Amino acid sequence: MEGISEALAGAVRFGGGVLADGPSGRQKIAVGGYTTTAGLGAATAGATAVWQVGLLRAAAWTTRGLRIPARNALLADIVPAKAHGRAYGLERMMGNLGAIFGPLLAFGLVAGVGVQWAIGLSVIPGLLAAAAIVYASARHPARPAGRRSRGCTDDPQGRASGLPDSRHAVDTLYDAEKRPRAVQRTSPPGDSLTESEPP
Repeated sequence: MEGISEALAGAVRFGGGVLADGPSGRQKIAVGGYTTTAGLGAATAGATAVWQVGLLRAAAWTTRGLRIPARNALLADIVPAKAHGRAYGLERMMGNLGAIFGPLLAFGLVAGVGVQWAIGLSVIPGLLAAAAIVYASARHPARPAGRRSRGCTDDPQGRASGLPDSRHAVDTLYDAEKRPRAVQRTSPPGDSLTESEPP
């Protein structure tokens, strides 16, 4: 059951990446993915048969796979280019902390309210994540895309402000050596991004 769910989540990520290439739909996909995953996961509290649990789990992990590329692209949209590393580092740190402390909290909930209630209450973190995306998007709207170098989105001043689109994933290795020089050519002198690039 777990293996099938993980396989579905991995398989649909490419499709999620294609959908995430459209800037206008990223927030809807991310918010909808978190909300749907949380709802489907919590719905297993009412399952009465193993096949129902398996179906709900597979569906929840499918929406999870769809939301991840949109979330990552949205994060790149609303965070300044100079803070991409910190933003992704914080996101991964919080994910790992959740993986560590989530089960500990679940043990406490099971002991206090029972298994079914503990599963049902798992909807709360997902809804909070969706609300956080809406809040962050409202406070920090995505910057309009300007010139586009190979695999990067530039603002009108020429600073690289995006991450490689999923349609460029196939030739990422081919471009690994060329991209830093391309970004240097499209960025103004003194830009902090180009100064950190290798010669």
